[in-house]
Amino acid sequence: MAVKILITFALETEFAPWRRVRSFGGGAGMAFPVYESAIGDAAMRVVLTGVGPMHAQRVAAEALKWKPDMCISSGLAGALRSDLGIGDVFFARSVKELESGRTIGCSPELAAAAQKLGVGLMEQLLSTSSMVLTAEGKARLGSMAEAVDMESFSVLAEANAQGVPAIAVRAISDSADENLPMDFQSFLNERGSLDRSKVARALARAPYKLPGLVRLGRNAKRAATRLAQFLDVYVADITKHSASQMEMAEAYHK
Repeated sequence: MAVKILITFALETEFAPWRRVRSFGGGAGMAFPVYESAIGDAAMRVVLTGVGPMHAQRVAAEALKWKPDMCISSGLAGALRSDLGIGDVFFARSVKELESGRTIGCSPELAAAAQKLGVGLMEQLLSTSSMVLTAEGKARLGSMAEAVDMESFSVLAEANAQGVPAIAVRAISDSADENLPMDFQSFLNERGSLDRSKVARALARAPYKLPGLVRLGRNAKRAATRLAQFLDVYVADITKHSASQMEMAEAYHK
């Protein structure tokens, strides 16, 4: 029996490096982008949620109807502490929602598999409803968590509600002492995707922001590439483990 793994990304740019090195085909027609592939005995389904907790919650709830055996909330994150560098890949032991203060723990089994492969351990990832744009803002949140994203809590909450083991795996795209060059949240469309025409118009009004935008794009690509490399190895590893567990369970019940 194939192991079914659901992986979420907010944006196609976060997923693009993995899509380039592994063959992903378009999945069943849904109201959000879906891509499918396989590694060994693992059937993978990647969905793009759009940016932010509202989009992540809605898409995750629908995507989980596929009834996966496990779920990985993946993508990029901003560092809240200075010891995290661009491209560092980590998994979180728990994810905290800033606005409510609620915390959800990641699957111990999926965490152990990630740690075995040498990826960094983060005690807590923070999920927020608004982008953290400044180094000052990151410093204020640094006492609560090591890094910040916008979707992982919503994805893990939906998975937890449906009894699906889940984990957050992220790569650092901007450092703790770095200001983002633009408020990208204002450039999102109704699906939570980046409207490039809005970015272009904003850049035309403020061309001095171009170097910062280029630097962030380069760092995000580096982080997404490192993340893709890890996910490819990680999925193959957890597939072997899960497949052997299923075989033992089937043998026991015969």
